[in-house]
Amino acid sequence: MSFKARPAAAVSDRALALLRELCGALPGVEETRSWGHPNFRAGRPARIFAALERARGVERICVKVGPEARDALLAEGEPYAALPYDARGQWIGIDVDQVDPSRLAVLLDLAHRDVGGGAEVRSAPRKPAVRRRRPAG
Repeated sequence: MSFKARPAAAVSDRALALLRELCGALPGVEETRSWGHPNFRAGRPARIFAALERARGVERICVKVGPEARDALLAEGEPYAALPYDARGQWIGIDVDQVDPSRLAVLLDLAHRDVGGGAEVRSAPRKPAVRRRRPAG
């Protein structure tokens, strides 16, 4: 079975420049392209914490915020919106025409930390799993 790549939806240069500026100020961030739009990743392994996409005619900056923060932001209303594909309730969509850059910077910083971005040592190294032998018999 083969899969066709989704066509890239056009995103505005202004919104992409803002997201690149804010994410570029965070350590260890890489920009990639998947699902037809730019994504920003950090941590090891690299995990997406922000994206820019156009869906249903609305351009949104999407940020991983976790369920509690998502619910609080949704309660505020515009410019925040739920994303149709977010089954776990960890992402928020922000309308790029109404985004407050200083507030976005705070959300991006929190999301970046959440995925482990910029941490020189995320945690103590894991011990290898000990394989136990079953007794013969």
